Amino acid sequence: MEIAEFDVVVAGAGPTGLFLAAELALYGCSVLVVERLAEPDSTIKAGSVGVLGAEALARRGLGHLLDAEEAKMAAGMAELAKATGGVNPIGQGLKKIGGHFSGLFMIDQSRQREPERRFRAISQLALERYLGEHAQSRG
Repeated sequence: MEIAEFDVVVAGAGPTGLFLAAELALYGCSVLVVERLAEPDSTIKAGSVGVLGAEALARRGLGHLLDAEEAKMAAGMAELAKATGGVNPIGQGLKKIGGHFSGLFMIDQSRQREPERRFRAISQLALERYLGEHAQSRG
């Protein structure tokens, strides 16, 4: 049996581990990602990425994926609101939300110093899928 050698072993194929693996590969490191789970965990976890994380993903060319996932999420929420006779809490779209305090989405984005900076709505499962593909494309 031949044993492979890697510069770095990353423990965990969550968003942090996968992004780290892609970044290390970008700089020429050989990386092995190990994960204890055989398949991605479909449990609902995080539903968004913070401002700094979103900006880091956009710098690496993944901004269009965030846009696509936000559009899916907004459409799903609008459909749910329509089906239940409720009001869509997002209003005219996710781009109106600048952030939240303690889960209350009441921050007036226009009053922020940099209103274009905002969190991005994407499920952790989708983010892990995209980051896994991104890391694999880097080797």
